[in-house]
Amino acid sequence: MSLFSMGINSLEVSEERLQMAQLEFESLSALFDSMLTTCKEKCIPARYGEEDLNKGESVCIDRCVAKYFASNLKVGEFMRTNNAGPDTLTYQSLTK
Repeated sequence: MSLFSMGINSLEVSEERLQMAQLEFESLSALFDSMLTTCKEKCIPARYGEEDLNKGESVCIDRCVAKYFASNLKVGEFMRTNNAGPDTLTYQSLTK
């Protein structure tokens, strides 16, 4: 759940919501960094021949990113259906 979609009507933001937003940002940042590293290593050679991606590299990057997000969604759905995961654990620790 995003901080911006929680329907905050006032300018006050609780500490709990701020921590949840920070956790969400860190999670997305880690996802992006690992996706970037993985897809770059897989699809782009160490020696650059041109300044732009060629068609093969571009297609590889597109597929890699799509697979990365698809697998992330599946793992997230699995974690939600089993009611376990970092979001649940963090939220439970914040509400205690």
